[in-house]
Amino acid sequence: MPPHPLLLTGGPAAGKTTTARALADGLPRAACIEVDDLRQLVRSGAAAPWEGSEGRARQALGAENAALLAQRFDQAGFAVVVTDVVTRRTLELYRRILPGIAVVRLVVTETEARRRAAGRPLLLTPESSLGCTGTSGSRWRSTTSST
Repeated sequence: MPPHPLLLTGGPAAGKTTTARALADGLPRAACIEVDDLRQLVRSGAAAPWEGSEGRARQALGAENAALLAQRFDQAGFAVVVTDVVTRRTLELYRRILPGIAVVRLVVTETEARRRAAGRPLLLTPESSLGCTGTSGSRWRSTTSST
């Protein structure tokens, strides 16, 4: 693990959660923060990231909460892996709160993403099934053959 928190990003079904859990499970002190779980804490007034300005505001709030939580775990001596589908705006937020954060973008083929997403209970729109805004300065890792 890097000395700073690790952010795994990529479109839905790219393998973020699977990869994060495998990394965290192999370490003596590690926290895995799945931003989707934090966003699910909103029980009223939620908005999907693609739902205009409200959606973008909720997306930024989730990223900020994840970054602050990661910061606390990092300060307590835990290795931290965060999973999120980032945009330029949320990536800037992560980098501001967590200087030195390592960013890795996981990618899969469209066919593999659709295969993985088919078994999920959540509805993915065509836009979200492949979407992830460019993340300048991130590392890319194909996870097509990981499952």
